[in-house]
Amino acid sequence: MAVEQTNDLKQIFVDEYEGFANKQVKKIYSGSRFIIDDREPRDMNSKGQPFGWFCHMFADIVDQDTVKITLRGGVPTSANVVKWFEAHGTALTPGTTLAPSEVKFLVKRGDQAEVATLAACRTGFSDRRCGRW
Repeated sequence: MAVEQTNDLKQIFVDEYEGFANKQVKKIYSGSRFIIDDREPRDMNSKGQPFGWFCHMFADIVDQDTVKITLRGGVPTSANVVKWFEAHGTALTPGTTLAPSEVKFLVKRGDQAEVATLAACRTGFSDRRCGRW
């Protein structure tokens, strides 16, 4: 039953975000990662990759009750955003030339509204980079 419920959650994400992050994955049980940022053509370089300043946002379905959110690249570092990370038990991993800055956190069923409070930390997030939260 848990696998079916997890697949139901995946289907909701597939419908909302038009497929998995890896567009080659077509079977619901095979994928778990979704791109949840609002990337647009103006956010891409000539190679079709997001610019370095862009904050990549991914959701990985862990199980029917848990989604892991990853922010990577141009992760905002304003005081309000850093306070939110600290209050939610996570921290920004500083970037290097080989690995971008990154932060990961879990969202449990019933706690989805907490993610909206991160998006509300407007200082550091421009409206178009808040994602679909």
